[in-house]
Amino acid sequence: MKKTFFALVLSLATLNAAWAQFNSDKALYASKVERYTRMSKTGATLTAVGGVLFIAGIVMISNSPSTTTYNSFGQPQTVYTGSQAVGGAIAILAGVGGVGAGIPLWIVGSKNKTKYEQKLELTGFQINPRDSWAGTGIRYRF
Repeated sequence: MKKTFFALVLSLATLNAAWAQFNSDKALYASKVERYTRMSKTGATLTAVGGVLFIAGIVMISNSPSTTTYNSFGQPQTVYTGSQAVGGAIAILAGVGGVGAGIPLWIVGSKNKTKYEQKLELTGFQINPRDSWAGTGIRYRF
């Protein structure tokens, strides 16, 4: 009787440790999925805003007043003047920066989000009753 009781207590302690590990893994994977989802959304937003700024900068520069001069070889040289040209140049630089930072964030965020969603889905702890034989089985998937 003592051996049976000791085996039962030992198995419950082992089950408790496995359950704690399961909850820890599941919480970790859920937090990583949330983090990488935010990273992916931030990257997509930066990419979209950067693209719009880049196009707006090109439009601003092309609509700004310009002066065309010719050098000694007869080649034209166009100089854009005014605050609209400066604003367009700043918009182009900001757009390139946004696209340059947004694309890697978007790629890394979506790739890692998918990876941790799969890990979260595969982490499981369930009791599997079988009809073919008497008893139950416990499975820990990792």
